Amino acid sequence: MNNILTAERINWVKTNRKKILLSALFLLTIFISAYIYNHRPTFAATHKITGDAGGRLIEIETKAVRGSTVTMYKDKTFVIESVAQGDSLVTTNNDQEQAVDATGKAIFKILPNELKYGKNKIHFKVKSPVGLSKNYFYTLEKPKLPVTLQVNVADNVINNERVKIFSIVTDPLNKINIDGLVSNYHTRTGKENLNVRSYKILQLAEKESTDFPDEFQTPVNIRVVNVDGQEASELVNVSISSVTDLTVAQPEETESGFVYLTGQAPPGADICVEDSSVAADDTGNFRIRAPLPEFGPNTLIVCAGRPGEKESSQIITVNRLMPKLALTVDQVSGEQELTIKGTTTAGANVYVNGTPAVVDNDKYTWFFTYPPGISQKYTFTVTAEKEGYRTSEETLTMDQKPVFRDAA
Repeated sequence: MNNILTAERINWVKTNRKKILLSALFLLTIFISAYIYNHRPTFAATHKITGDAGGRLIEIETKAVRGSTVTMYKDKTFVIESVAQGDSLVTTNNDQEQAVDATGKAIFKILPNELKYGKNKIHFKVKSPVGLSKNYFYTLEKPKLPVTLQVNVADNVINNERVKIFSIVTDPLNKINIDGLVSNYHTRTGKENLNVRSYKILQLAEKESTDFPDEFQTPVNIRVVNVDGQEASELVNVSISSVTDLTVAQPEETESGFVYLTGQAPPGADICVEDSSVAADDTGNFRIRAPLPEFGPNTLIVCAGRPGEKESSQIITVNRLMPKLALTVDQVSGEQELTIKGTTTAGANVYVNGTPAVVDNDKYTWFFTYPPGISQKYTFTVTAEKEGYRTSEETLTMDQKPVFRDAA
């Protein structure tokens, strides 16, 4: 009986094999289709303008299936620029790729001047978790908004040069112009601190330095331009000095017939004293030699100047010392009778504790007899004097001597 049932099943399977395969294939196709459908690339997006980056930052929030990757392409819709700025390039050509988060969202940020106002088609590509990808285009209409501009000016000194720090807040990627001083500076972040030499601002005034007071104010126009050609400008008054800065260090007194003066001035400034002149180096430091023709105080006038500025000067008094007399103590001997010998400058007089020594050419000798019955320390001051020279002194302290009695 069992053999008959088994044979019937085999015959049924053979007869319905094609139907079974077709049914299995159909079910598999339905399963794969459902899986692909559930994991197909999908895309939806919204956008808003945020208060970041000068109040013009555009955020596009995209939605896709969890596990997807979304790429935003910066192609012809975007304003693509590569501009030299210092040692780097400012460029907006930078495609962005993000994996969606747990909620299926990915947020893309667009700087204000990466798009022109009006309708813009933003190119996106979604790659699903199973590797399927599809291109989408999102239409974003950018409004024409006023250009942001805030300016603050502060003082600073760099390498002994006065500078003005122009702190400028505007929309990212705007071009900053400070008339006659900075031209088409691309700001990446919208917040810049630009250093401008006060000397350059002075030269823009187009007047002789003698026509200006030592300190005065002059207007400077700051202008920014966005990608749509819209402008914003602000006129600020900045305080300027028309005098070349100069600081000279006070040198020490010297025996030499000349002195080196050091100090600070703006880089490249001409420094003069007597018949000598030098230029301040790139950091504003200088060193110049000046003669000291007289013994005693010598008055020197140091001047500094640059084209278009008023010359400044500083009076320095340097004391030239007379030469100092040579004086040595070469020999101290004797117990009851002390002898002090040494050398000095030819023609000098030598005294020990105010009493003259015997001087022969450049050698001197002085004698002293210790008092009997006294034991103590003695101090002897040897002094050399000569007109036209500085006095020299040497001090000796002798140990206690043994007490002795007078032979009488």
